[in-house]
Amino acid sequence: MTSAANLAFWLGLIAPVTITATAPPHALPVHFRNLSSDEGLPPGIRVWDICQDRTGFIWFGTHNGLYRFDGYRFTAYYHAPEDANSLSSSAIWSLQIDRSDNLWIGTNGSGLNRFDTGSGRFHRYRHDPADPASLSHDAVWDLAEDDDGNIWIATRGGGLNCYNSETDSFTRYRHEPTNPNSIAADSVVAVHADRNHNVWIGTQNSGISCLNRRTGSIRHFRHDPNDTLSLSSNSIFCITEDADRTLWIGTIDAGVCRYDHQTDRFERFRYDASDSRTISGNGIYSIVFDNTGMVWIGTRTSGLNRLNPEDGTITRFLPDYSAPASISDVTVKRR
Repeated sequence: MTSAANLAFWLGLIAPVTITATAPPHALPVHFRNLSSDEGLPPGIRVWDICQDRTGFIWFGTHNGLYRFDGYRFTAYYHAPEDANSLSSSAIWSLQIDRSDNLWIGTNGSGLNRFDTGSGRFHRYRHDPADPASLSHDAVWDLAEDDDGNIWIATRGGGLNCYNSETDSFTRYRHEPTNPNSIAADSVVAVHADRNHNVWIGTQNSGISCLNRRTGSIRHFRHDPNDTLSLSSNSIFCITEDADRTLWIGTIDAGVCRYDHQTDRFERFRYDASDSRTISGNGIYSIVFDNTGMVWIGTRTSGLNRLNPEDGTITRFLPDYSAPASISDVTVKRR
């Protein structure tokens, strides 16, 4: 880790905010810049996901449209009922940039979209009950790309899908009650493809399944109330991986877990009302990493946290409505 670092990254609150800083990681001063209607963003917008393409544009998926930010102004994209080349819906849950710089957009009930940055057109993928090679469900929670360029799609009720661009088709992974080598549930809210050929599948109430892409085998991780080194909750919201290939899991009601591949155990980071050195809340909406190795944890109702993974120290950030350089809301989300 370097002795000093510059960083800038984005988090979604009620409106997007960028964080910038220059300092040694152990004493990082943080400045928040809130974006608003001054840059062309409609008031009251709710940001659900954020990503950056190769040209540097920042994309925001919101409850009412897709927005591209060039550093100065926003360009908006909406569903247009009369235009088949527009977004299938303006209610966007998830974004993913692939290796070809295509933007994939998951919607709340209207399937999946792929945006061709060259033509400016959206290609739609919808569930077709008559086609088993189509998308299994139109509510798309999360997206990921693996090392082979496959796109993995987490759906709210149709399990997991894998899109193969060569065949232009989807392979479905569904829960089968009598098959232990199937995923744990069909309500999949998080998916992450790691660098060891595994796909981690976070479910709404049934823990995590880990699919080995090479062998097809599936392992399950669940909360065990008698084991403090097990997963802290079966209700998962986000899964991500740091530069050291350590897996981080955000739960909806029991804080953050850090998974150790060597010991096959989970370390927990929980909110404790009697200890201000803990994270500010147990409902976790987002986990991201900066270029100094710090872990940033966004919560459902308790603001933002910065965790130093080396010594476990935590700094909390909450809104100060009298200070424009603070975060603008207690809800912080970025998949």
